Amino acid sequence: MFITEKLFGSRRNDEEDGTANGFFIQTQLLPLLIQLQKETRGRRFREIQAPLQEALTALLAFQSEEWPPKKRNETSDDKRQIDEDAIEVSTTATDVSEVSEASVEEESSTVDVPDQNAPDDNVQIKEPMHESVIAVCEALMSVVTHPSRTPTVCELALDGITRLVNKGYVSGRAGSSREEASEQSLLHRILDSVTKCNEMTATVVQAAVLSTLRAILTSPRCGVHENALLTVLRTTFHVYLVVNDDANKEMARETLQDILRVAFTRMEEFDQKHQGWKPKQQSGPVLDDEGDDADCVTSQSKATQLFSSQEEKEATLPDSAAFPSQYHSDCYALFRILCKMSSKELPADTADEPDRARLLFVSSQTQTDPLALNSKILALECILVALESHCGPAFCQSDRFGHLVQHYLCVSLLKNCVSHHTQIAFVSQKIFVVLIHKFKGQLKEEIAVFLSNVFLRVLDSPNMSFKQKAVVLESLRGLCGNPFLLTQIFLHYDCDFDAPNLYKDIVHSLTKLGGKATSSTPPVNKKEAEQEFELSLAGMEVLVTILKAFLQALGLNVDREEDADDLAGGKIREMLNLNVKLASQNNHTGSGNKQTSGESVASSDVLSQAALPNAAKVVETESSAEGAGRIVDAFETKRKAEQNFEIGAVKFTLSLKNGLLFFIENNFVDLDARAIARFFLVNRDKLDKTQMGEALGREPDAAFVKEEGVDADKGGPGFWLRILHHYVDAQEFTGLMFDDAIRSFLSGFRLPGEAQKIDRIMEKFAERFTAQNPEVFPSADTAFILAFSVIMLNTDLHNPSIKPEKRMTADSFVKNNRGIGENGSDLPEDFLKAIFERIKERPFSLKEDDLARERAGFQTPRQIFDASTFFDGSALFGAADTEEKKRERFKQERDEMMAATQKLIRQRPASSEKSSLDASKLTDSIPPGDVIKPMFDVTWGPMIGILSQVLECSDDWRMVSVCLHGFQYAVKLASPNHMSLTRDTFVSSLAKFTFLGSIKEMKQKNVESIRTLLEIAISDGEHLGDSWGSVLQCISQLARLRLSASGLDSDETFLIEKEKLKPSPTATKMGGFFRSSSSRSQQFKIDSARETEEMNGRAVLESIQEVLIDKVFSSTVNLSARSLAHFISQLIVVSSTEIDGSSHRSIAGVESLSGTAAMSDASRRGKGDGPSIFSLQRLVDVADYNMDVRPRLVWAQVWELMADYFAQNACHSNAMVSVFAIDSLKQLSFKFLDKPELAEFNFQRLFLNPFLVVMENKNSREDIRDLVLQCVDNIIRTKACNLRSGWKVIFSIITCSANDPSEKIEALGIAILQRLLDEHLDDVFRVEGCTDALQENANLTITEKRHRNVHAEDFVNLCKTSLSFVIKEESDLPRSVGLSMRALCHTAIYADLLAARRVLPPETSVQFDNEVGLGFTYSGLSQKEALEMVLWRPIFDGLAKGVQILARGDEGGFGCLIARSSLLAIRAILLRHYDIFTASQHAVILDQTIIPCFQAAVENDKSHVIRIISESPTVSNVDFVETPLPPPPPFDDPKLSLFGEMTSQKRKLGPAELMLEASFTDLRHGGDGDLRFAYELAKRDDVASYENSVQPFPDSWIATTAVFALGLLTDVTSLILTEMPVSDIGTLWPIIAQVYKLWFVGKQSPQTWHPCEALIRISCQEMGRLSERILEKRRSEFWMSLLSSIYHDLLKESRASQENGHRDLLTRKEAGVARPAMPSPAGQLSSGVGSKIETVYGIGDIVEIRQSETDKEPEILVITLQWNATLFFTRKKEQNIEHNEESNDIESLETEQAPPMAYYEATVPFLKVRCIGAFCLNQAILSTLPLLIPKSTDHELVSSLLQGVLESRNIAADLSADENIATAFQESLVSDWGDGVAMPDIESAARESLHHGSAVFFLAQEAVAAKAAVQLLSMLYVCPSMENGWSKPDFAEPFLLEFFQDTMQKFLDSEYLQGHLVDPNAWRYAGERSGKPALYCTYFVPVIKELLKMVNDMSMGQLDRHKQIYFPTLCKLIRVRSEDIRCLVQEIFETKIAPMIGATV
Repeated sequence: MFITEKLFGSRRNDEEDGTANGFFIQTQLLPLLIQLQKETRGRRFREIQAPLQEALTALLAFQSEEWPPKKRNETSDDKRQIDEDAIEVSTTATDVSEVSEASVEEESSTVDVPDQNAPDDNVQIKEPMHESVIAVCEALMSVVTHPSRTPTVCELALDGITRLVNKGYVSGRAGSSREEASEQSLLHRILDSVTKCNEMTATVVQAAVLSTLRAILTSPRCGVHENALLTVLRTTFHVYLVVNDDANKEMARETLQDILRVAFTRMEEFDQKHQGWKPKQQSGPVLDDEGDDADCVTSQSKATQLFSSQEEKEATLPDSAAFPSQYHSDCYALFRILCKMSSKELPADTADEPDRARLLFVSSQTQTDPLALNSKILALECILVALESHCGPAFCQSDRFGHLVQHYLCVSLLKNCVSHHTQIAFVSQKIFVVLIHKFKGQLKEEIAVFLSNVFLRVLDSPNMSFKQKAVVLESLRGLCGNPFLLTQIFLHYDCDFDAPNLYKDIVHSLTKLGGKATSSTPPVNKKEAEQEFELSLAGMEVLVTILKAFLQALGLNVDREEDADDLAGGKIREMLNLNVKLASQNNHTGSGNKQTSGESVASSDVLSQAALPNAAKVVETESSAEGAGRIVDAFETKRKAEQNFEIGAVKFTLSLKNGLLFFIENNFVDLDARAIARFFLVNRDKLDKTQMGEALGREPDAAFVKEEGVDADKGGPGFWLRILHHYVDAQEFTGLMFDDAIRSFLSGFRLPGEAQKIDRIMEKFAERFTAQNPEVFPSADTAFILAFSVIMLNTDLHNPSIKPEKRMTADSFVKNNRGIGENGSDLPEDFLKAIFERIKERPFSLKEDDLARERAGFQTPRQIFDASTFFDGSALFGAADTEEKKRERFKQERDEMMAATQKLIRQRPASSEKSSLDASKLTDSIPPGDVIKPMFDVTWGPMIGILSQVLECSDDWRMVSVCLHGFQYAVKLASPNHMSLTRDTFVSSLAKFTFLGSIKEMKQKNVESIRTLLEIAISDGEHLGDSWGSVLQCISQLARLRLSASGLDSDETFLIEKEKLKPSPTATKMGGFFRSSSSRSQQFKIDSARETEEMNGRAVLESIQEVLIDKVFSSTVNLSARSLAHFISQLIVVSSTEIDGSSHRSIAGVESLSGTAAMSDASRRGKGDGPSIFSLQRLVDVADYNMDVRPRLVWAQVWELMADYFAQNACHSNAMVSVFAIDSLKQLSFKFLDKPELAEFNFQRLFLNPFLVVMENKNSREDIRDLVLQCVDNIIRTKACNLRSGWKVIFSIITCSANDPSEKIEALGIAILQRLLDEHLDDVFRVEGCTDALQENANLTITEKRHRNVHAEDFVNLCKTSLSFVIKEESDLPRSVGLSMRALCHTAIYADLLAARRVLPPETSVQFDNEVGLGFTYSGLSQKEALEMVLWRPIFDGLAKGVQILARGDEGGFGCLIARSSLLAIRAILLRHYDIFTASQHAVILDQTIIPCFQAAVENDKSHVIRIISESPTVSNVDFVETPLPPPPPFDDPKLSLFGEMTSQKRKLGPAELMLEASFTDLRHGGDGDLRFAYELAKRDDVASYENSVQPFPDSWIATTAVFALGLLTDVTSLILTEMPVSDIGTLWPIIAQVYKLWFVGKQSPQTWHPCEALIRISCQEMGRLSERILEKRRSEFWMSLLSSIYHDLLKESRASQENGHRDLLTRKEAGVARPAMPSPAGQLSSGVGSKIETVYGIGDIVEIRQSETDKEPEILVITLQWNATLFFTRKKEQNIEHNEESNDIESLETEQAPPMAYYEATVPFLKVRCIGAFCLNQAILSTLPLLIPKSTDHELVSSLLQGVLESRNIAADLSADENIATAFQESLVSDWGDGVAMPDIESAARESLHHGSAVFFLAQEAVAAKAAVQLLSMLYVCPSMENGWSKPDFAEPFLLEFFQDTMQKFLDSEYLQGHLVDPNAWRYAGERSGKPALYCTYFVPVIKELLKMVNDMSMGQLDRHKQIYFPTLCKLIRVRSEDIRCLVQEIFETKIAPMIGATV
């Protein structure tokens, strides 16, 4: 153990013990001096014995003193006293930091007067030392400087000095600029004494020297500056270089680090403490006045001589320059000397080219001096440590230090970065990386030059050695691994429009280097191949390092080991023995010798934060974000400009004019000759040089712009010539040799081939060269001729087509150029020959051509014709020659590189530094993460290209690992930056390398690709988005391979249909021995593919665990909702491809085993291209994983994606797939419904919606729909209590079953619905306590109101569901009407629910437009009434629609059974629950629902019934119309209750349901409508046979249903209205009465509609029935008034309609007669004899054409109509057109409009129907009169009724007597008979009119009206004489007398005149409705009988009063033929006349 170590230990002990002064002297210092005395005994040490004794004596006295002494009266001002010695600054010694040893002895410079306000130095330095300490120091110095000193003596003496320094006894300063040679400080002399010990080679001495120097430098009481500091530095360097002991070497290194640390730390602390202070005369950047820096110390050793340098002498500094403090001066001196030491060139770098002959046998290299090499390395390492660890703002922000770095360090780095010595180059490049961080603003141009011209050029150059490229790669690894540095490069350069794209260039260079691993060029040897591969791998690692740096900047963790992507880097560092301990140990003490990429780089954390400017640390986030956005926008602008420039360059290459025009339009250049010339010059390396040559050589008068009068500089004539002149004038030829000037000139463009163009270009060149070099040529002509000659010489010497012997020689060249000088003189021969030799040596060649030849492997022009290469002896030794040539090329390229770099640095703009500093401050404030996206965006393309290329071509596990890491990092990087295209590209590319889905054999790298893809899915699934598709496709294929390899059957085995598993006939034919060769070859391919796939399956089964696949899906619970949606959508896509059987070709695009050729064979084995449900199963798993962990709101969004897909697969053509999908839905639904749904949510509706989609899909299978209904049934059975919003979907599903084409599905649906109503009705509609909706609404909360609305909506949906089972229309397949009737029974259930207040009205707004919307109700009601009807309206609307359905019963019996059943449902609801409706509600139900549906039904009835008209009003042809139903029994009827008890329902029937069930039972069993017998009918098992009751018109609504519809209104009126108050009756009666009127009269608007006879008879029948039932129940004046009014109104309308019909007939007839029977215009086309023609009277034939005598007279057409009438028509001859004999069509068929009907065709049927209506109405009045008239006391009522009857009689009489009507009836009769009636039969037809003419109708009407009038008057006549002031007899008597006389007379006259025409037997049936002739005497028999009854009922007084009228008439009646009349007359005579005359009968 060295003594120095013991000393260090004792020092530590002292410090720990805290001993006092005496203790230290007594225990440490005195023993040491005593030991030193012992060692120095002897004669040779006599000079030092006395000083030692004095020192001991002094110490003995000193040990009792207190040290340091306590200071008294010390003030704060004293403490702040300025130490002038510490702050004095000199102008020379401060700058000149290296002085020679000689200058140490004398004053080195003058001293400036210090600034009194300058900052203070260390105060402790000026504290004086004790005299005893001085004495000890002097004694020890005498020992170490003694000539006879021994190592032990020196060690002891140095140990004593070290102890004193460590204990703080030594103070002062050394090396001050104010020191004089005679007044050197004690500390300075101590240092000199210590450094002299450096000459001793003993290890212990060297260690002691280092310890002493280290103690002095680190002591706060010692100030070592300037020369003294440099002396210490030299000494430490000397020890490091010459010592052989590793410990001392390491100590020397640590000492150097301490020197730098102390110096720079004190400077930074001083600068921080006095941050605002500046020296008065400090100026900006200056140049240094350097002395001979290396002469600071002289020594005889070779190591010391390394400090000597005599090469450079630089300009002196201004005298006013000054540093802020001595510390700054010290650091400046230290740093500059280190820079100069590092810049010394080694002999190997400057040696001349070795002798070529020696290289024939030996490949050697000039040996490098190891001391010089180590000195340079150590200097560089010191610089690296200083910059990396100790340089802060004081250094980085100082202009002086920046100038020092720029002019010294950069020069040094330029020399060293491409050094042969690896360590030098490596450390230099590391220093440069630090400079990038700390001086990026000041050195912006230098950094750009270094990176582009040094670093990247080394990587791209084929001449650089492996070591140089490796070193550059390691440097780039450090640079690219630091996100701050990397982003700063991007911000400073790639975002600067005027700067190169350094970051982009770095990435491109790395990609090119990485691509060399896949190069097909064979290596020279194995070692070179290994090196090339390692470089490529390292380049790939650096690329991946960039991605890792991006991730670090974004704060994303990289789950990799630190050295996982540093495999090649570690190996390279090991191969090159790279050592950066100095840099690493300073910051990573004790980290070991192992170096990782992080250690080989300057500490990233320190670089990123420690030395940042203060401004960058306090920038707010918002401002940094704004700055980042502004810079990134600038980058995008630059990027767009570069893209446009590339486009323009392409256009320029294709077309000069178009390209230039593009540049002008995009503002790259203005349309100006000077600007374009400058543009060509600046961008000559980017533009096509051929086109540039063409532009410069254009004709002098050529123009760019076609317009006239344009200036030449602006595109006019001469524009191109102006460009040439400006281009040449911009060149700089000053001082260049003539041929070099031409070479430089021609390097910018390709010289055109035409001589005239060359002449113009070279002429301008000659002018420019002569102007800049007037001393070379006397005139421009000489330069021009010589330039042209030089061009010809270059062509002659280097043209391959010219033979060598015919080439120009130097003499011939001289000869050719004689006489071209001034006045015909010759140019100097040496001048011309020199040009010749240079042209011969270096031909004029463009750089692009040389590079192209080099890439193609061709020789340069010089090499092609260099004959010496064929005779060079080195050719015999290829390896040595290759190495030598490579070294030559390297040296040449290195020189060019350095020259170009120095040139670019010198061209730095003066103002660039300030702008760069400003930009640096801005970019420093931008977080790296803000610019990662644009950085990655600009380079991900090259990255994925090289990663894919290398991964595809390389099988090396390290390369594969790096590439896969790159893919993983890129995906991780692209995802959070929303770079979807980038992410998708990387993921899909990686998926392609898995080889899944292809028939390629998998290697380990493919398996690792699968693993990486799965890891990406697990770790970065949150941001994969659409890239999940590729991942899931791979997982699908992976699962298929694993399943196949495990020996289990695949999904195809179960899912392929059996038919597909059968071998195809083609496959069978191909089998056997005689298969064709192509078949065998195809089979071989199939077998090979199968074998490959089996191998792949085994590979993945062994390597990829199932748990890894499961983790992909189970980890979806960690995804966000958005990411989960992406995952599910892509999983659905993959599942679709699986189910479609096309998943095998979905990844790599390569057809797999299941391709077309292998399909049949593979399908037979169950492994073909069939469907697979792996992903579908996984989709179920994902749903199961996420269902409970996701909020319902999020889950609903996710489920929407799944639901559609499940529904789609449920409708799949493959039954197994469909069943699996439904089963999956069922399982998920049951799990989802385990939890009840919270209020106000609709998640159940969304979840169950897939079932509805399946039911609605027309392509779904019947068995699947059946399965869906079963699932729904199970859900209702088990989960009904939890269902809330799901009810709506369930109702919709059941609704779909109602419309299903399958009767089975429909039956199942109605069964489910019935079970729901029977068993789960309480679950659907929970009972609410309140029954008064309006009262509770005021107290309801918002939630309760919403609940009520939900219940109301569910109720409405349930109603619509039941009504959907009602058959809507006829179909080809008869459907069971029983299902519809069962559904109609449900409506009664719903009505009972509403009546029982089980469902309350909603609390919502009402609306009247949207039928499917909530709140749809009737208009015209109050709010309360309208809300109540919200629930009722769907029931009534649905039933109203059912009323209009014309479907028959499936048994073939009743027609329109659905309509009739719907009417029964309405009837049951209204009659059982009428009391819960108000009058207004009744009114709107009738007016807006029921009555409109009735009217729509009758209007839509187009059956034959509407055209049926009876032959007579008395004989009806519509007897097939049903009879109305009797009134229902009361609800509590005992028999009806028995029927309700025997039903099969599990619950008690409600009132409406019971009535409806009974009605249907009666209907099924053919009952008479009496519901009291439903119980007996229900007990019968048989159903009534309809064979005997088949309706003739089952499709007619009028025939089958109309009577029940109107009967319903009759029941409503008679049972409901009669119980209402008068006010309510007044509301309802007009609505109901309007129906009776409408069906009797018809309507005129919106379109005319006339009721048919059947409707009229039904209306009149129901009017009579209504009157009877009302008057039997309520004989009030009010009702009698209402009934009388309606009768009067109907009679009035009837009379008016008959009058209108009569007028219409006359109008039509007059129109037809007045207008000639002119044919239709189409008749003009063919009007020959025999052709058909249409007239207004119908269709006829032209039988004759009567021609006139002249052409001007018309011709006459004789036309025979179809009904045998003849028509004559006059026509002009020009109307006749040639007849087309071939046409047999009726001409009217060609017209656009149908011809008008005959006048009788429209009017006669109308008159008949109106007559029948009047007849029936009067009959109804007849039936009503007995109940109406006797009790009526209203004179006006009776008068109006009588008036109406009389008017009906009168109009009938008038119409009966009208001849026009008689004729129309006759013509109509003949028309009905058709063509079979001949003309002579018309007369017989007239006779037939007695039975079928108009009289038949109108006499019947007249007779029944007369009878009604007679009956009315008779009732009045027999009433009491006076009632309520009105005498009814008096009122009736005049009318009766008139009636009696008139009627009797007409009867007698008719009987007398026409009685003989009547068949005698007919009189016996005169009172019956039978066929009778239309005679007054036959039709008025009932009237005569009624009159006779009236006479018989008169009182004797009444008869006696008018006996003169009655008696004669009675006597005449005795002779009539009617026996009934005679009997009545006889009775009158017997009972009245006989007593009157006193006769006895």
